[in-house]
Amino acid sequence: MTGTHRMIMLTIANNAAETLPRTISSVLKQKHKNLVYYICDNGSNDNTGAIIADYARNDKRVVPIPFKANRWRLIELISTIILEHTEGFFALLDADDEYKPGFLNKMLPFVTENGLDLAVCGIESVNAVTGEVISRKELGYDLILEGRDFLDKFTVYRRFVYDIWGKVYRIPALRNAYINYMRSEFATDGIGRNFELFNYSVLKTSERVGIFGESLHKYYVSPASQSTGFFPGQIEGSVSVYHAAREFLLSFGPMEKVNQDYLYAIYLGQISQVLDRLYATYMSVDAKFPYIDEIMGLEITKEMLAHEADPRFENLAVRAGFIAGINAWLAKNGGKVVL
Repeated sequence: MTGTHRMIMLTIANNAAETLPRTISSVLKQKHKNLVYYICDNGSNDNTGAIIADYARNDKRVVPIPFKANRWRLIELISTIILEHTEGFFALLDADDEYKPGFLNKMLPFVTENGLDLAVCGIESVNAVTGEVISRKELGYDLILEGRDFLDKFTVYRRFVYDIWGKVYRIPALRNAYINYMRSEFATDGIGRNFELFNYSVLKTSERVGIFGESLHKYYVSPASQSTGFFPGQIEGSVSVYHAAREFLLSFGPMEKVNQDYLYAIYLGQISQVLDRLYATYMSVDAKFPYIDEIMGLEITKEMLAHEADPRFENLAVRAGFIAGINAWLAKNGGKVVL
């Protein structure tokens, strides 16, 4: 593959010296010549910066991004890059993950031949300690979405589009999505699930989206992952994701019951995860009670618990277990049961 289309890739690294060479190598081994690979050392105190500098000296495709005093936010870096590059395609890769060798060789033709604004591949989750594949999220066939497909096939494609990994964005569509996102109510500092919210802006500005049936991205799951901690914005983020998804679906027509059920199931799954992180976080028990009260007092939580849902959404079918789990934790820690 000669690589006629400009491909822009970005990695942000912080104290990633142990995994970064694997990540960088997986990008540079892609059979695509027209590649610009930005790598940012975002305040590391190990030799991450030296690794980036060494690769940049030996490969002109690698472009180091200098650290700044208050550190880069990922959305800020994306905006900087897409303002500089107005055409071509864009992809992200975390500093401990990797793309399989055929990622660009398969994804770029998939994008261009189908006229896509966004292409998504499947993802393998890998145990970072043992290297064992934990799970594989892939469709098994290619799916092209346009028009009412976004409404009718939401339960099929949503699990592939909520994060930012394993994706190729067409830069003009990405620019429009960024502008719309920054104008939206969801572009708030400290909110959780901000990239899922950002991707709904991408979907809103995309005419055609494709799900590639194969897994081409390897996501390494580490016990020390920062994504396992609790912060209050995760509650707001879960609520915002529900509203962003609902707003997106309503743009294509009336809400179908199966999609409404699915939105409640997504919300329940996300808020259950938030509660698990809250229980485990280093915070006094008394400081945790108000967050539980906040979650249970939300209108969406009340609606979700009262909603008669399709039994295919298993977590909604066992909502009594959700309440029982909260009450068991409260009883153990001297709190008042919620229902």
